[in-house]
Amino acid sequence: MSDNDISIRDFYDYATFYNSSLSSGFIIPADRFVYIVENEIFSRKRIIRSKKEKFDKGLSMKEAKMLNIGDYLVHSDRGIGIFEGFQTITVDGSKQDCIKVLYANDGVLYVNLNSISKIHKYAAADGAVPRLSKLGAND
Repeated sequence: MSDNDISIRDFYDYATFYNSSLSSGFIIPADRFVYIVENEIFSRKRIIRSKKEKFDKGLSMKEAKMLNIGDYLVHSDRGIGIFEGFQTITVDGSKQDCIKVLYANDGVLYVNLNSISKIHKYAAADGAVPRLSKLGAND
């Protein structure tokens, strides 16, 4: 190690180290405070995906046609419901093909086939029966 090399030990008297989940640092000049995150030091970018982005492609039309009435589904925004079949509904004078999904407390959601990517078939490793979500609740 040469005289020009810097070690993290050189900063122990001046720095405090935290374990946090911030994605970027910040500066408070009046307090002479600088918060630097690991990503900024090592030029790594942390990608944070939202709950919606964690859902992949969702059901394809071919997979939707293979659903059986009574299958459990997961809607990326509305939670767990039960597949009740395909239904054509009229909205503002326009007919729309939808998937009918039943929820707790007699909740019903009609998912337009154009939004089928928001739906996945529920799968549990142990075959457990899921609790149905309530529409309008943060389950």
